[in-house]
Amino acid sequence: MKKLWKRKKGQQIEKKVNVDNAFLASLAPEGGITFREDRYVKTGSGYEACIHIIDTPVNVGQYWLADIINRDDTVVVMDVVSENRAVTLKKLKKAMSEQQARTHEERTIQEKYTAKYELDVLEDLNRQIAEQGEIIKEVHIRIFVAASDRETLDKKVGVIQEDLDGRSFRSSVFLFEEKDEWLSKIIPIDEQKKLPSKRPGKGIPASTLGAGYFLDHTFLNDPTGFPLATTATGGSFIWDLFTVNGKRTFFNIIVLGNMGMGKSTLLKLIEEDAYAKCYFVRGYDKVRDYEYLVNNQGGKYLALDGTDGKLNPLQIYATATKGEEAKEIDISGSFQQHISKVCTLFQFMSRDATDSDIKVFEQLLTSFYIHKKLWGKQLSEAELKQIGVVNLPPESYPTMSEFLHYAEQVFHAQTQKGMSTNMQVMYEKVILTLRNMVDSYGNVFDGITTMRDFSEEQVVFFDIRGLSNMKQQVFHAQLYMSLTLIWNHAMQHGMRVKQMIENGEITFAEAIKTLIFIDECHNLINESNLFAVETITNFQREMRKFLAGIIFATQSPNEMLPDGMDSSTQSKLRTVFNLTQYKFLMGMDSSVIPKLRSVMEETFTQNEYEIITSLDKGQALYYDREHKMLLDIEATREQLARYKGGA
Repeated sequence: MKKLWKRKKGQQIEKKVNVDNAFLASLAPEGGITFREDRYVKTGSGYEACIHIIDTPVNVGQYWLADIINRDDTVVVMDVVSENRAVTLKKLKKAMSEQQARTHEERTIQEKYTAKYELDVLEDLNRQIAEQGEIIKEVHIRIFVAASDRETLDKKVGVIQEDLDGRSFRSSVFLFEEKDEWLSKIIPIDEQKKLPSKRPGKGIPASTLGAGYFLDHTFLNDPTGFPLATTATGGSFIWDLFTVNGKRTFFNIIVLGNMGMGKSTLLKLIEEDAYAKCYFVRGYDKVRDYEYLVNNQGGKYLALDGTDGKLNPLQIYATATKGEEAKEIDISGSFQQHISKVCTLFQFMSRDATDSDIKVFEQLLTSFYIHKKLWGKQLSEAELKQIGVVNLPPESYPTMSEFLHYAEQVFHAQTQKGMSTNMQVMYEKVILTLRNMVDSYGNVFDGITTMRDFSEEQVVFFDIRGLSNMKQQVFHAQLYMSLTLIWNHAMQHGMRVKQMIENGEITFAEAIKTLIFIDECHNLINESNLFAVETITNFQREMRKFLAGIIFATQSPNEMLPDGMDSSTQSKLRTVFNLTQYKFLMGMDSSVIPKLRSVMEETFTQNEYEIITSLDKGQALYYDREHKMLLDIEATREQLARYKGGA
């Protein structure tokens, strides 16, 4: 116990306080501290200075304190105390009288105008205090700067003061007051007023001080994430799209942005992270933009125009599972989905097909599989398992030319028995479409699957450059079929991995996921392909069960949702947006904002929609159910070199 003595008016007052020397020693500056310099504090490790804000601009914007407080290599201390209302009104009265006099006494028009403006501001503040109960806060803002030597410290102080001056803030480093300034870090404002250098703080209305809210620091730090960007407040954005918590529950992404705004770089950053984590990566590339990256990763490029082999449309894949846990393949469900897929393919190739035409095609296709002993209406699940039905060797499945021959035989037999003119027209339309697929596009549609098995390849991108030169319906049909094949692979792999997680062999974080990239997604998802959109949305809903995600990218919502659509069509297409948990919105024109708002609705505020139009290249407005923040996407020079064109 030590005694501290204090003299007051000749009287000796004794105060007893407990002093913890060990605690004080742990807080004391290493190497000591001295306040003998004129404008610096000298410590064992260097020098410190305090920049004191002595005046603020009349008008400030929202979050104005962030420009002062959120500075690198500084410590900012702000002391706030409410000013007595009577004192405030007295000060206002005096200030208003002074400004009133200046409006008459100043010599120049500019000075008189300035006095009149300041008088108006004071009158408005007076009304707020009298009518709305506004409170004036006495504020001290001190910016502490440190450096190893005085020259460096002078430069730092100069840079900060120059920046403050540019923002219309007045500041100063007070001579011979550094000890009092340093003590302000550890003593309350009431005690500061007893110091030798006591001075009044800056009076600021409480509403203005509140609008200066500076604790808006945003960051994301997923435990298994990778550094993708920096937030607008300088926070880290360490992100993993496969993070699962109470709000983030699935893994679909949409990226929107004008050409040249950085969509390609963003997608490649995500792709590289997926590759580094040994995920299965699948994607589509129209201009071989990913070729250099994929080759570096030992991945494969497969052309969908038939040059790298065929995908037999009649090969049946496992695409459905039983129960919520999705532990067992549903053969019946997979077959029905396959029939639906081939019917969709028929719609691609016969745009004017009616519902009746599609029913005739479906009946023919089902009877064809029964004829080939790959299906039976009365067969049990056990009998279907014995047959196999799904995932048989490619040569076990019939080809499109065989189906055409079968359809012609059925048509001939039905004609002999007699059929209505309408039925005859429908059969002829089906046969004509099949013949077109076999004769004109046999290199794409006719034959067993000869494309190499890539189910165990880590990185595979489909080259659709040659395919895009074919007719639109062929392009859409082949794109759709390949996506179904990818889904089959993702589901098969996901089922195995889920079982390993449930058996305790691996954790969710260790599980190998699947990620699918669909750039220029408007080629597949548009009002002309509504029969494919439903399949896509089914994929989106089901993928989370199999630890798979899908990334859509296009320039704007106008690409997918052009004007003039009926409400039903728009609703179906909007579902694609709604089933994406992660949204990256990069720079877009103001003309697309109304359409974007109709899709995203209340996801973003009016101000945030306006921000999208002013984003620079590499910036994005990010949203998931848990976070919303402005990002600066970051890629190193080495990464940009790997990404080549389109980055």
